[in-house]
Formats: sequence, structure tokens, C-alpha cells
Amino acid sequence: MPPVHYSSEEAERGLETMTAAAGPRTGPSMLRFKVHGMDCAEEVAALRRDLGSVASGEERLSFNILEGTMDIAPGHGALSPGTVRAAVARAGMRAEVLDGGARRLDEETFRERRGRVLLTAASGFFALSFVRESWSVARARHAVAALLDLAPPTARIQREDGTEEDVSLE
Repeated sequence: MPPVHYSSEEAERGLETMTAAAGPRTGPSMLRFKVHGMDCAEEVAALRRDLGSVASGEERLSFNILEGTMDIAPGHGALSPGTVRAAVARAGMRAEVLDGGARRLDEETFRERRGRVLLTAASGFFALSFVRESWSVARARHAVAALLDLAPPTARIQREDGTEEDVSLE
């Protein structure tokens, strides 16, 4: 299929979709798809155009370009995954259903919560490790500087004839 080019307005609308509505989602079940080949705002604009009528309105569609996912909120009519896959194929991409197809918008799996907690704890651990390492390096530098201050400013050299001579170390 030849590449399709979109106006900057269409691409911008796709970018707005990607960055819209921060915060937890709430509501009834939705369809979630992994869209292979969706990696920029132009592809989001193409999906909006091709899926808007199938999904009973573009406002039901949301996209996450980083994860490559598309969510379709419930609407007036039933929407089958096959219909969505066909519409995505018309846009030159491939879609597969995620999470068995339906998922509550406010549902968060145990694994997701636990993963977030573990990542937070790990990042805290690394931050604490960095602070301790910085403190240890500073102590070592001060200790070396103190040892260098203890070094005498001169050295005594014994010559082959047995005489000794004091020499400056600078």
C-alpha cells in the first residue's frame, strides 16, 4: 500500500489524541488493541479517519503511541474486533486484541500496581546509593589530601660517599 500523507492539521489532531486526558480513566469496559505500525501522529490521524465512522465517533478513540495501543470506549452499537482489524488494515497497519478484548478503564492489575511499587522502591534505592557513594568519594578525597599534608617538604638523600643532603620535594 502506498504511503498516505496528511495535512499538518490532521497530524496535529493525532498528536492531541496522544497527549490528551492525563490521569486515571474511569468508566465501563473498552476494547484495547495493539496496533503494529503506529509510531507517529500521522498514523494516528489515519486511524482516526478510517475508524471514526466505524467506532461511532472519533471521541471514542484514544491512542498511546509509545505503547502502540488503541482504546475504543463503548458507544451506541456493538463493535466487533474483526471490524476494527479490517478498518486498521485499510490504514495500512495491523491490529490485535489485547487483554482478551475488554478491560475496565479504571481497572489496574495487581502486576501493574506491584510493578510500579517495585520500580519506585528501586529508584529510591539507587538514589540513596548515589548519595552514599558521593559521600564516600568526598571522604576519600579529604583523607588523601590530609595524608599529602602530612608529607614532609624535604627528603634526605644519602650519597655514595656516605654524606647526607636535604633536598626540597617541590
